Amino acid sequence: MAELELCKEYVEGNSRPEAPLLLAKGIKSKKSDLLTVIESLGGYLTSTVTKTRCKATELLSDILCNVCCPMVPKVLPQEDVHYLVTFYCARLCERTEVHPPALKGLHAMVCAQDLSEDSISTVAQTALREVYVQSMGQAVRLMVFEMVQMFLFKYTAAVKRLGSEFVLGVIKAVDGEKDPRNLTVVFSFIPVLAQHLELGALTEDLFEVVACYFPIDFVPPPDDPFPITQDDLIGGLRRCLTATPSFAQYCVPLVLEKLTSDLHSAKMDALLTLAAGGSVFGEAGLMPHIEQLWACIRKEALGSHDKAIQSAALEAVKSITKGVCTPLSPRPSQLVALCLRDLKRNIVESELKLVVPSCQLLLAVAMAADPACVQVVGEVVPVLVQRVSQSQPGQGKLLMELVANFAAVSRQFTVDDVANPLEPYKDLLLHTVLSTLGGDQLELKGPALRLGKCVCTMLSGNDLLLCLQSVCKLAVETGDLQLR
Repeated sequence: MAELELCKEYVEGNSRPEAPLLLAKGIKSKKSDLLTVIESLGGYLTSTVTKTRCKATELLSDILCNVCCPMVPKVLPQEDVHYLVTFYCARLCERTEVHPPALKGLHAMVCAQDLSEDSISTVAQTALREVYVQSMGQAVRLMVFEMVQMFLFKYTAAVKRLGSEFVLGVIKAVDGEKDPRNLTVVFSFIPVLAQHLELGALTEDLFEVVACYFPIDFVPPPDDPFPITQDDLIGGLRRCLTATPSFAQYCVPLVLEKLTSDLHSAKMDALLTLAAGGSVFGEAGLMPHIEQLWACIRKEALGSHDKAIQSAALEAVKSITKGVCTPLSPRPSQLVALCLRDLKRNIVESELKLVVPSCQLLLAVAMAADPACVQVVGEVVPVLVQRVSQSQPGQGKLLMELVANFAAVSRQFTVDDVANPLEPYKDLLLHTVLSTLGGDQLELKGPALRLGKCVCTMLSGNDLLLCLQSVCKLAVETGDLQLR
């Protein structure tokens, strides 16, 4: 009788806000059970008065929120879960006033109970079909998105069976969302959706529903109690835009558009999105735009005075190179060919202010993939070595350091059946190391030692002995502690 009285007083508005907690406590302590509570609510749950039906449904959902805890799952028997799923889904087919309390109950069960695939399919279909999510308040929308998150993270097989119906339902639910708390959840599940479900004709629609936020322009208010930052949203959106190769045809043009922006933040975001997506999009997604991409990246890497932009451009070209460079083949990469065409002349002819950023770009390309390393090292190292021998006072150290950097990249070469790309130039490099270590220019000896370390891995016999003797002689004779 206690359950009946509590239910009656709560639903009829006699101010018993503690009723959900008391009833839930009775269920958890086994002094009562859910069936008894539902029987006590009986007439209220089926009342023809919408307000009464909402209040009763709200009470039942609040009880479930206190009974079903993610930390203590499986509180409810499966037969009760099935009955509740059926009940709540029926409520979602009614007037919209009943939707929030019904969704609250479903959210409690989806997040804390182990539901069958059939139950998950029913909940997902009904919620996404019957509820106009964007007409709901922020908290209710968040519950829907958290349920979608759980469907995709925990019940992937069940939603795969729903196919395009589920994808379309999610797109409609998300479309127009503005609250950063909700977007954080949305950005967490869109990549999973894109990677695990067949998108088909809905690929562009799914991309566009999140691409409209790019680039993120969000500054949390100073008194915001929710710890959501601009970087959280930027990172989440970036993972969405680069989630699958099928997004490349939409993402790359979008990024190219933003790279022409005068806004630093838009340009930075675009470059970092390329850095995240290049290796995902692959050759098929990148090659139709490769000349435009390279032109934009080259412009920022060589022309920007912003170190962060330059760094992002290097990460972008590295990622794109990984994407377009397939395993070693006779066909050279078009991207690497473009890089060498535009940058090699800077190394040969230009002042050091262009040589350094040009080499940094080529180093990023060489580090990205073995085929690129072969192409770049073969073209650049002999030219740099020649410039070292012809350098003016004060220039040699920097040039020698660049040679050593390319040599260090070559040591990371991973293809077993192909020689180190420095192999054809080992005699030239050995001569450079020996003459520098035995010469008078102290500032060149440090980078020459770094270069010698790389060259020694390719030497044997007398050549290796000569190199080691020069290093030992320097160690004995130099007074420079850093060189020692």
